[in-house]
Amino acid sequence: MLNQTQKNRLGYISMPSDYVRELKREGKREKAQAFMDYYDDMEANRINSFRFYGSAWKIDHKTAKKWIIEFKAEIEIYFAHWMLKNVQHYKSVQNALPQQIPTQIQQEAPQNWHSENTIPQPFPEEFNNISSSNSAACFYDAEFEDMYFGCRLSNKQVGKKHEIYQEYQKHKNISCKNMRFAYLFYLNDKKAYKENRAFGLVKFMQNQVYLNYLNIRVQIKLDGKEIKGIYKREDNKLICDDKNFYTLTNERFLELLQQDRVKLLEKAA
Repeated sequence: MLNQTQKNRLGYISMPSDYVRELKREGKREKAQAFMDYYDDMEANRINSFRFYGSAWKIDHKTAKKWIIEFKAEIEIYFAHWMLKNVQHYKSVQNALPQQIPTQIQQEAPQNWHSENTIPQPFPEEFNNISSSNSAACFYDAEFEDMYFGCRLSNKQVGKKHEIYQEYQKHKNISCKNMRFAYLFYLNDKKAYKENRAFGLVKFMQNQVYLNYLNIRVQIKLDGKEIKGIYKREDNKLICDDKNFYTLTNERFLELLQQDRVKLLEKAA
C-alpha cells in the first residue's frame, strides 16, 4: 500500500531525455542539470528571472539567458515532434485496413449491419512509396522527425517526407541537426535563389547546397560591434578575422539571423 506522501509523488513528467544525454556526452553535466531544473519549473509554472537562474546555476545571468533560449528551442522541438507523431498515428489508424472479425461475431451480426471500420481503406501514400526497410512513417527516427518538422515550419514546400528520408540516407555523414541548420540558413540567404522558389530538401541535398552553409563567413552585430569571421556550426564558435573567437550556440545564431543581425559575406572554404 502507498502512503499519502507516496501518492502525492505520482505526478511524473516526461522530458527531452535525448537532449539531456547529449549534453552529458559532451561533458556539459551542469548544463544538463540546469535544463532539467528549468523544465521542471516550466511544467509546474514556476516563474523565475534570468538572474535567479544565473545565481542558482552559478553562472552569469547573460549566460543563463542564452541557455534558456536554447532550452526553449529544444522544448519546442520536443513537443512539436509529439504533435506531429500524434497526427501521423491518427492518420495511419484512420486509413488502416480492418482486422478480420471473429466468426462468432460475424454470425451474430444482423445482415444489414454496417460499420465504417469494415470498409477497406487504402494505405496512406507514404506506405506505398517508402521502401520496405522503412515501412511506415512511425519508423522515422526522432532526429529525422525534428529536422523535417523544423524545416517545414520555415518552408511549407519542403517536399514529401518519404522522399526526403530516402535522399537523406545518401547524406548521412551530415547529421540531421546540421542539415536542418544549413537549410534554414539557406532559406534566409535570398541571394541563393533570388526570384526563383527555394529548393525543397530533396534538391537541396541532391545538389549538395548544404556544403555552402556548414562553415559560413558572416558579419554579425554582437555586443555593439560589427564582427566578421567564420561561423563553425559543429563547434558553436565564431572564429573572428583577428583570430579571437566567440562561443555562439546554434540557437543563438538563428535568433540573431531572424533579427537581421547576421549578414552572409561569402561562402567559406
